[in-house]
Amino acid sequence: MALVTAYLDDTLSSPDRARFEAHLVECPSCNEHFKQIRVIVAMGGLVREADLRQPARLELMQLYRRWRDGD
Repeated sequence: MALVTAYLDDTLSSPDRARFEAHLVECPSCNEHFKQIRVIVAMGGLVREADLRQPARLELMQLYRRWRDGD
């Protein structure tokens, strides 16, 4: 995840950026993961707590807690 974040923040060195991009071309799983992260980052500022119904808010919080705790 840190590598994807660094790539999106444009903080990778030129050689690391080229290696990352080459890997995305060759690895469908990583490419798909990267696309998902890019969408999540783009949408992050668009969803407000008030936009979510209670069940959706609870489910997202549970998912976040499981991710944070490494489950």
